[in-house]
Amino acid sequence: MQIKISMIEASEPSNSFMRRPVMRKIIACYLAYNAADVIQQSLDSIIDHVDFVVSVDGAFLGMPVSEDYSNDGTQDIVKRIAGKKCRIIRPTKRLSEVQSRNQYAEFVLREFPDAWLFRIDSDEVLRDGLNDFAWLRTKEARQYNIVHIKRDDKEVYRRFGEDVNTPMLQKSLFHPCLYGGIRGFHYAENHWALRDYNGDRVEPKYPNAYLKEAWLEHLHNTRADRKLDATGYYDIYQRWRYEKTTRPLISYLPYPVVRVTKRVLLRGNISANKLLSTAYVYTLGNRKRD
Repeated sequence: MQIKISMIEASEPSNSFMRRPVMRKIIACYLAYNAADVIQQSLDSIIDHVDFVVSVDGAFLGMPVSEDYSNDGTQDIVKRIAGKKCRIIRPTKRLSEVQSRNQYAEFVLREFPDAWLFRIDSDEVLRDGLNDFAWLRTKEARQYNIVHIKRDDKEVYRRFGEDVNTPMLQKSLFHPCLYGGIRGFHYAENHWALRDYNGDRVEPKYPNAYLKEAWLEHLHNTRADRKLDATGYYDIYQRWRYEKTTRPLISYLPYPVVRVTKRVLLRGNISANKLLSTAYVYTLGNRKRD
């Protein structure tokens, strides 16, 4: 659903102790390992629009590198640009991509429980974000939990070729990158499967909005030079070996299916949670919950 950007500030009630905060902070979250060649441009583009920066440092499980942490000054750049409003997280051991992303998700939920978690890669630069990021702080934006931002179409063309039809292009360009007010938000079986405390996929469950002007530009040449495709990024078998786990069927099914199933079972006075939780399946991902 397309939304209309509004710059009108909400009036504050006189009984401040009874009101719920209108403005949501924006917390930029990075996975930044040896990204000194690109992260400065990324940080420069967002630093005036966000309230805090979280950077998780460390090589992923299976990455063909010897150093566990950045050795090119990446995190020094983060500290220099973000100053006091940043946190560098260095896990004690190598983690998978899913587990690494959950490091910053857990930090944001703990320190800024009602803020927007702004997921951004170290090779992405924010363009035209002034109006949209101002809107994210308004009362109107609080009715949404997920906000999509457009990425440049070069990535789509690189994967599918120049002959991409408009519907596919429009669908591929917008990515959910901002999440707010979702209890127990975490990455699950892969880095694009995000679930809440109940294990439900968040995108079909919570209200979505789309930014109208802001977009993210990939620094493609550098990305290609660093060979960050999946086959060269980490070994798929090693990822499965370390991440395999079980989780109940209720958290594996898409949320619309769970919702309908619960309604049907309730008519027969059957406990849907108990029934669906008796079946377990293997999957990838860190299933740790708050």
